[in-house]
Order: sequence, then structure tokens, then C-alpha cells
Amino acid sequence: MVAFAREEKQTETGVICPKCFRELAGKLVLPTYTDRYKRIIREYYGWCDKCDVGFEVVQFKMQVKGGWRIHKYRLYRACDQDDKPIPTTGWLIVNHLPEPAPVVTGPGGEYDKSFTPETIELVETVLTALKATVKTVESLLKLAKQEK
Repeated sequence: MVAFAREEKQTETGVICPKCFRELAGKLVLPTYTDRYKRIIREYYGWCDKCDVGFEVVQFKMQVKGGWRIHKYRLYRACDQDDKPIPTTGWLIVNHLPEPAPVVTGPGGEYDKSFTPETIELVETVLTALKATVKTVESLLKLAKQEK
């Protein structure tokens, strides 16, 4: 099921109720992480007293505007005997994740076309070593020709 209502709603802190979009005082925010497409994602759990519902929310960081947008959430109503929440709905999608960087299929499988500074530095190091190897081979060939 996909819910598209209020899809433009976002806040700087971003810890809001996915039903009434009010800021939450009590919440558990998990550490942010970056997926393989370099999108910043986080999850949080909370309870809204106004809506009388608990929820688990997955958000993504807006790269251009800043702030957080809700990607998907699911609601909870009660807890089992081990105090674990029981979901009352499946995941409801509010906003789709931003498009990832282009992925190209090559001889080694899929790879990401975007380059990080570490990748650029590694390529420059390999190219420098390759140039030194070419110069050494050229010098050896000149010596071999002179000896003939």
C-alpha cells in the first residue's frame, strides 16, 4: 500500500509523527547510515500522544534542501508479553528514495560510476606506478638494442 498524502512535509530535526506530523519529545533515534548509493538514511521509533499510536519510521536526508523526509513507516498499537511492539500495519510508503547514481553493467558486473576522492587517489597511484613501469621497460629495450 502506498500513501502519498503530505509528501512535501519535512523538518530539520525530522523526528515527527508520520500521521499528524508533529515534533516528538520522546523518541529513540538510531544512528544514521549511508547506503551503497550514498543516500543518508536513519530510523527512529516513537509514540504520539495525540494520535495514540506508536511507529517505526525510515527517513532519508534531502541532499539539496537539507532536512529529513519520511520514506516509509509502520504503526504499532500494543506490546506482547516481552514488551516488543506488535505492528498493526505493513510498511506505508510516503516518499520514494531519491534516484541513485547511475549504475553500469560491465565485464565485472554492476559498478557505480561516481568516484570518491579515495578512488581518484588510488587510480592516480596506479597510473604513476604504471608510468614508472613503462619507463623501465623502455630503458631495458634501449639497452637491449644497444647490445645487439
